[in-house]
Amino acid sequence: MRLKFALILLFAIAGYVEAAAQTMPRADKLSVTAFSEEIARADSAVVIDVRTPSEFASGHLAGALNINWNGESFEEHAGLLDKSAPVFVYCRSGGRSNSAAEKLREMGFSQVFDMQGGMLAWREALLPDTGPAASPDNGMDMDEYQALLDSSSRVLVGFFADWSVPCIKMEPYLARIKQDMGDSLAVIRINIDDNPKIATGLGIAGLPVLMLYEHSEPTWVHQGYLDEESIRKNLLD
Repeated sequence: MRLKFALILLFAIAGYVEAAAQTMPRADKLSVTAFSEEIARADSAVVIDVRTPSEFASGHLAGALNINWNGESFEEHAGLLDKSAPVFVYCRSGGRSNSAAEKLREMGFSQVFDMQGGMLAWREALLPDTGPAASPDNGMDMDEYQALLDSSSRVLVGFFADWSVPCIKMEPYLARIKQDMGDSLAVIRINIDDNPKIATGLGIAGLPVLMLYEHSEPTWVHQGYLDEESIRKNLLD
């Protein structure tokens, strides 16, 4: 009788574990061709390149965000994304993206797709990527940047990149601040990929960066994500 009860309990536990596993979000592995097709088919797809920023700059999938798996802020930046949206993850050869995909699943993302073979396989299949980022000869120089600062008595400059999750998160409320402040504050956003000489000249190594200038002199600098309330508080101090 005890043996029969133990077997029933064992099967019940096994059935529960199997059912739980079936309901957990999966990190599906896709070939590069299937990966490309699923991105095109998905609504509101989020594509994450988990390589380093220097690898990302050498070429990436169009529209991809760069969240470095080996960086210190992976979980923080990934946590800003919509967990219900389909997420497509890749790296150079598949190792880092596999680990990142599992972490995203643990964080509660319901649809996670991992590209097998990474960018090596993607390029071998002759699928398109962005190629090199902006040429160092492009964009404004420091003299032109100074002219922007001289255009208003108070200037808030936001340095951003299209692939940075915190930058994307901050864009809407920087626009609201610009509208609310009117002529009392000029709000300027500068894409560092389009203006690499400015980023180099100012020593910008991480994003986002906010710089507040009063009569062309810097009075406040912040690197990293900041919510709207905190930005407004610093503008009033």
